[in-house]
Amino acid sequence: MAQIEREQISQRQMQGIQEAKKKGICYGRLPKQYPENFLQVARLWEQESISLREGVEKLHVSHSTFSRWLTQHHFK
Repeated sequence: MAQIEREQISQRQMQGIQEAKKKGICYGRLPKQYPENFLQVARLWEQESISLREGVEKLHVSHSTFSRWLTQHHFK
């Protein structure tokens, strides 16, 4: 009995998500915006003028965020 009810809830939820996608509604967390000085700091890192840790401190972001941004922008 409870399993049937749970399946119905799940089905209605999936229908709601599909309808929202048709309307263009996005789910999940919005991506973090790049700081204005990102490209400058990334170039310094690429030239090995600063370390990854120094770049993270200058941009006030996490290590993984800075690394991901570097990969997305094709640095090294």
